[in-house]
Amino acid sequence: MKIKSQLMLAMCSLLIGCSSNQTKEPTEVVFTFGETAITAPINENSAFASTKETDKEKVQLSGKIQKQDADYIVEVEFISETKESKARHSYNSTVLVKADEPLVIGHLEDDEFIINLKR
Repeated sequence: MKIKSQLMLAMCSLLIGCSSNQTKEPTEVVFTFGETAITAPINENSAFASTKETDKEKVQLSGKIQKQDADYIVEVEFISETKESKARHSYNSTVLVKADEPLVIGHLEDDEFIINLKR
């Protein structure tokens, strides 16, 4: 009987250990351009979209992610419009991203386009 209890404890420990190592899928996309950052939740269709408006600018982020082995293929579209000077910046690309690792995916003058998938 004692051996059964020890075997049962070992099996339970193994199952708990295996289930806790499951990696979570990303839940949001964070896009940074210079001093501007925007976050968009990822929906059940693997798409994301968000709009952020301040007194100075309006930014939009949208796209779709697709699992590729341990990484993700991200189709991203970013649009930034300033209200005062009517300047418009846009970025549209498809990139391979690792979750929770910020990735510089472009530059405009001294500003970087950075994408990050958060869990």
